[in-house]
Amino acid sequence: IRLVLAKLIYEQDSVVGGKFTSSKGGKIKITVNSLKNEAGIDIDDVNLTWTQAKNFVDSTGAPTTFSQKYPLTVKCLEDGKVWIGGYSGELLWSDDCQVWHLLDGTSRGDGWTGKIHDISYNNGKYVATTRDKSLLCSSDGNTWSLVTSSVLDGYTWSTTYAKDKFWVGMSGGYIAYSTDGFDWYKSENKLNTSSYIKDIIYGNGQFIAYADSYMYYSPDG
Repeated sequence: IRLVLAKLIYEQDSVVGGKFTSSKGGKIKITVNSLKNEAGIDIDDVNLTWTQAKNFVDSTGAPTTFSQKYPLTVKCLEDGKVWIGGYSGELLWSDDCQVWHLLDGTSRGDGWTGKIHDISYNNGKYVATTRDKSLLCSSDGNTWSLVTSSVLDGYTWSTTYAKDKFWVGMSGGYIAYSTDGFDWYKSENKLNTSSYIKDIIYGNGQFIAYADSYMYYSPDG
């Protein structure tokens, strides 16, 4: 369990290339410290020096500002970028933790102004949860679509990519999956909870989900 929880922390707050991000306190901050062995280091022993990020540009590359309430998620994805989901529909990404590109619902084309709670990626495709009965999906990270479906009948909360599918944890203990991010199906396995699925990850042949103060696991989702 300790290793699982540590992995959740690192996936939420770490960045490849020896740089780490945190959205705590309502400000995006970075550090230049590096971890050589993520699995073998004790979180309590990590000394991090933080610097507030201030360099933001819009979708055209022009300087802009980011002053919303607080980011809701920080994810290091396999596209080599750090992605941040905002409180009022903002998405930010950076490939160096220095310059942050701000994409709002207007510039993305989806018009979304609500929360963006989690983000997953695979092979050029992105899925973002909204804490509503919808998802944001993209095939390039620039143009996004608001996706609704009868399958998405709970608030979408967490997402990951594993075993050739995107997976989304919803309220009511339900899990949805998709191969392309746009067409969704509901998993036959429902978690024994009426709460939302706060996080879902995959590793060592097991899915791990967290909901209502309990951990759940499954070999196939």
